[in-house]
Amino acid sequence: MRKLYSIFIILFFTVKLFAQNNSITIPLNQLGRDERFDKFMLTMPVFICEKDTVLTLDFEDLKPAKKVRIKKPEGYNSYGYSYTFFTGNKNALNPGYTNLLIAGIYNPKPHLYIDKNNNFDFTDDGNFMILPISKNDSLLFKVNRNDDTLAGISIKLKRLDINSQPAYKKLMNDYYAFFYKDRIFAGIDFSYREQRYITKYGMVKLNGDSFKVALYDGNCDGLYNEVDSDRVLTTNFADSIFDSRDDLRSFTITKKTMYIEFHGEQFEITEIDAAGNFIKLKQLTENLLLGKTKPGEKIPTFKFTTWNGKEKKIRKYKRYDVLLYFTGPNVKNFSKDTIMLRKIAEAYPDKLKVIAFIDVNKSYELKIFGTYSNLNYEAAFKEKDIVQKLSIRGLPSSIWLAKKRRVKAYNVKPEDFLKIYETTIKK
Repeated sequence: MRKLYSIFIILFFTVKLFAQNNSITIPLNQLGRDERFDKFMLTMPVFICEKDTVLTLDFEDLKPAKKVRIKKPEGYNSYGYSYTFFTGNKNALNPGYTNLLIAGIYNPKPHLYIDKNNNFDFTDDGNFMILPISKNDSLLFKVNRNDDTLAGISIKLKRLDINSQPAYKKLMNDYYAFFYKDRIFAGIDFSYREQRYITKYGMVKLNGDSFKVALYDGNCDGLYNEVDSDRVLTTNFADSIFDSRDDLRSFTITKKTMYIEFHGEQFEITEIDAAGNFIKLKQLTENLLLGKTKPGEKIPTFKFTTWNGKEKKIRKYKRYDVLLYFTGPNVKNFSKDTIMLRKIAEAYPDKLKVIAFIDVNKSYELKIFGTYSNLNYEAAFKEKDIVQKLSIRGLPSSIWLAKKRRVKAYNVKPEDFLKIYETTIKK
C-alpha cells in the first residue's frame, strides 16, 4: 500500500511539473513596428493658442469646432496645441483624441504637456517632456486609458524632414491653411511627424530556435484582447516588421480557442492580457489540423505563379508525389533548406515534384532568386489565396502530397524528407 502511495505521489508531481513546463507566460515588453509604421507620413499639426482657448478637432471642417478654455503652465512666450488619435480617450469634446500642449513653440527645446486626464488643464498631468530638437532626435511617450492606466499606446514624435522637398512643404502649409481657416497654423516647420506603436511583442524560445509573438491593437484604444478587432501576430526572430495584413503570420482574435503554429510546433493561447503586457501559451503534445485537409484527403485546387511569371495549376501534378514547401529568405536555415530541396528534386524526378512558395517583400527578389539559382524545382510566389486554402500558419511549413493531391504528411523537414520518402517507396 505504501509503495502504491509513493508511486501515486511521484506521478502527481510528474504531471504537475509537466503542466507547469507545458505552459509559458510570454512578457510582451517590447514595442513592435507594423507594416505602416515607416510608410505612412502622419503629421501632428501645431496650432497657435489664442489667449487661453483652443478649438476642438473639426475633421477638415466636417463639424463645427468648439472653443474650449484651457489652463496652461506659465512662463512661456508662445503656446500651441495639437491632438493625437487614441480611441481609448472618452473625452466628450474631442472623442478619440488626446489633447497636447506645446509650450515655447519656437524655442530650441519646446516642451510637450499631455492632457492625461482629458480635462483641458495642462498643469495637473505631471512633468513636461522635451520635444525633438533636430531631425535625428525623437520623443517617445505613452497615452493611457483613464479606466486602466496600464493600457495604452506609445507614440514617437520626430521633426519633419522636408526642407529638401519645397513642393511638398508648400502643399502641407496650404493644406492646413485651407482646411483649418478658423485657427492659426504654426507652420509645417514647427509641426511633427507621428509614428504609432500599436504592436507589443516578446520572444518565444523553441527547441534552440526563437520566434516573436505579438499583439496588435486594431482599433487603437489601448486594449489588445478585443474580439474581431485586435490580432495575434508571429514572425521569425530576424524579422523586424510585423505584418497585420498577412494571414500567414497573423489572425484576428475570436471567442473560440486560438492557436499559434511555428516550425510545426503548436501552442494553444490560454490568456491574453487586456493591456497587452503578456500572453500565455500552452504547447501541445499532439498536433491539431487547425483547418488543414486531413491526411488521405485531397487538398483544394489552386493556381500558382512561378518566379518567371508562368501560371500553373496544382491539379496538373496529380500523377506525382509533391512536396509543397513554404519558406522565405528571412527564415532560419533558408539556404540549407533550399539546397536540400534541390537534392530532393534530383533524386526522383519521375516520381516526385517540388514546389517552393517563397515569401518575399518585392516580386523582383524572387525573380532574382530564380534567375541566378539554376533551379531544378518550381519556385513560386506565396499568395494569400493559397495560404488561406491550405491553412498555412508560419514559416517554414510543408505539405507532402501523394498522387491525386492527397495529403500524406505535414511539416516534414527537408533534411528528413529523402530518408522518409525512400523508406516509403520501398514498401
